[in-house]
Amino acid sequence: MKKTIFVAILIIGIILIEGCIGDIPENFNRKNTSSPFGIAFGEGSKNLDNFMDYIHDLGVNRTKVSFYWSEIEPSEGVYNWERVDEYLNQIGPDDKALLNIFTDGWCTNNESRKGSTLKCKECEEKYREFIVNLVKHTGGKITYWQRDTEPASVHHFPKDKAKEYVEIQKIFYEAVKSVQPDAIVIGVNNNGEFKRGAPTNRKFFEYVVENMRDYFDILDIRLYKDMYDIPLRVKWFRDEMLKNGYEKPIVTTEFGGPDPREFSDDFKKFLNDTKITFEEMVKSGELELTEEQLEEIKETGIVPYKILKFVYEKMRKNELIPPQIDMFLPDTSKELEEKRNRIHFKDLIQRHIIILSTGIREMWYWNLKSSGTDIIFGKMRLMNPRGWKKLPSYFCYQRMIHHIGNVGNVERLKTDNKDIYLFKLTMDDGSIKYVVWERRDPFYGENEPKTFFEMNIGWNKVKVIDAFGKESMKFTNNGILSINIDDTPLYIEEAD
Repeated sequence: MKKTIFVAILIIGIILIEGCIGDIPENFNRKNTSSPFGIAFGEGSKNLDNFMDYIHDLGVNRTKVSFYWSEIEPSEGVYNWERVDEYLNQIGPDDKALLNIFTDGWCTNNESRKGSTLKCKECEEKYREFIVNLVKHTGGKITYWQRDTEPASVHHFPKDKAKEYVEIQKIFYEAVKSVQPDAIVIGVNNNGEFKRGAPTNRKFFEYVVENMRDYFDILDIRLYKDMYDIPLRVKWFRDEMLKNGYEKPIVTTEFGGPDPREFSDDFKKFLNDTKITFEEMVKSGELELTEEQLEEIKETGIVPYKILKFVYEKMRKNELIPPQIDMFLPDTSKELEEKRNRIHFKDLIQRHIIILSTGIREMWYWNLKSSGTDIIFGKMRLMNPRGWKKLPSYFCYQRMIHHIGNVGNVERLKTDNKDIYLFKLTMDDGSIKYVVWERRDPFYGENEPKTFFEMNIGWNKVKVIDAFGKESMKFTNNGILSINIDDTPLYIEEAD
């Protein structure tokens, strides 16, 4: 009996995944210039190819690419514009492009490649000169300028250098504005990690928010992990600005899910078991690594996936990888991959809606493409870089933009059940739509029975579309809509 139920669930899962794949209606706006939605390219700036064609095909025109000072100016006065030009050549007049630059290289103290302090006063002027030359070179094609994201994080700008972080931001802001006065400069750049209601490294960000106020136009906070505490994280930064006598718009230049860190206890145990298994395999000779490989792992703290996959194989044999974590690994089973896909499709819509409900109006989803091997961020991708293959999530994102890409305002409505998330969406043309789902455990929630829900919608006939593209028509009873819901988001629109 259990096997029959499992097969039935698997078949349903396959149907749901396939439901995201198909033709988008002919009237789909593939370049909505007023849309708040956007997509970051991915890690680094290699192999940009014609990626903007896919950004536009997804229905957005907002994107982001990161570069390093050391790759553009590898030595003083020597510039290599190849990758920057590959980006610039794809940006059209209606696009809203972001360029992030990491401070590293010959005139820094090299604490981290993703953000370092400057060596001396002379290097401050060299940095200013570099930013001026960079902005001039882009010729006004870049709308948003950003630097050294996620400071006070591991392998990023040092957490004990808040004063220096603000000082470099001042130089950056002044340099950008001296060339491009209408540029939008992003600041603060928090990683979104919170503990007991405040950012980790709280003192760093209290100092930055207080002292950086004149050197940025909009504030960035990353919104990964638990989507349901996003409003609290956004509120903390909004309140912190108000405490210091000002308020500026908040954006998110990276966010996505699901994420193994959402299964906190399982993930912590998995990381510890991985470390122990790796060390045991090296010690026993099961993993034959060169001195160079071991030294690189020691320096970076990163074990390449081509090595880790052998560790994971042994851990699976020893039943050390719970399914909630296994589904994020590149070589997981077909069943778990399909389950993670379903969770991903739901998360795409839910996370965007919750972010919009906080008042954020500019956002960049992470990411368009990646290798897929990073256990935290790899499978958030919409495309596989091998052959630029469109993944099922690509089509779900595209379908989401078709339905709500022109949203103007999002408001959460109160219900009698705190776990029911009901949102009213006011579109740019004044029309109204609704999105609803029930909060459940992301892994096991789909196995629970549906919940009966009624709402006074005021319409006679509605169209209901779920996250996978399945549509149905329903009549109301004097404007009262009765539906069964679960953790799959439903779009609700008035029908003719």
